[in-house]
Amino acid sequence: MILTKKKYFTMNLLLLISIISMLSSVSYASESNLLPRFASLKADEVNLRVGPHKQNFPISWVYKRRGLPIEITGISDKWRRIRDYEGTTGWVWHSLISNKRTIIVINKNRTLHLRPDDNSGTSAILEPGVLGNLLECNNKWCQIEVKGIKGWLKRPHFWGVGANETFTK
Repeated sequence: MILTKKKYFTMNLLLLISIISMLSSVSYASESNLLPRFASLKADEVNLRVGPHKQNFPISWVYKRRGLPIEITGISDKWRRIRDYEGTTGWVWHSLISNKRTIIVINKNRTLHLRPDDNSGTSAILEPGVLGNLLECNNKWCQIEVKGIKGWLKRPHFWGVGANETFTK
């Protein structure tokens, strides 16, 4: 069999496409094994849809807060089913989600401590709704950063980390 340049190019292109296809399905399978998991919104405006399709499902909510922590609870192709800290659920396009871990302070003002100890000094007082970057967690406390201020917050005082999850950035 004689291979012309065109046939050789076509065979290599088909081989490349099949390799990329296999790699993307492996990535998709790996990602679906990591559910549920926490992440955050990447954009300033994110549409939450009733189902995983732009044309077939209407927008049920519009988030207007980059960095809001979310929990990914399901995957359908390029769509992610999410839940927010208030329990609202829906579907978001995958590229609008960041793997960056954030938290949101809940319920009332909370003390950000210098160390993971109730008796340590105070770094700041955080109001409900304040967003912070997650740095690390142990069993009872997590270290966060809010506008350049680092400190430790008790787990029940915020949302954005799994109940038994340990975390190191």
